Amino acid sequence: FKGITGHELCKYFWDPAVRMEWEGTLDSSRMIEALSDDTLIFHQVHKRVWPSAQRDTCFWSNIRKFPNTDPGSSPDLPNWIVVN
Repeated sequence: FKGITGHELCKYFWDPAVRMEWEGTLDSSRMIEALSDDTLIFHQVHKRVWPSAQRDTCFWSNIRKFPNTDPGSSPDLPNWIVVN
């Protein structure tokens, strides 16, 4: 995405305060517990897809920064990842 950093993209994807703004498959999302500053547990209710029953999920989401070891890149720009 032009105009934003990898960290901004990962933060927006991971942040529970804005999850319902971009996640179109959910009816609701609720954080159950914060295990740490970078790891959260959620309960989500997914929109019903006919002809199946409505589903819910409980999952953990983690955001991490790790060093940039690419020889052609600046070490001052770390890599970011979100794992659900």
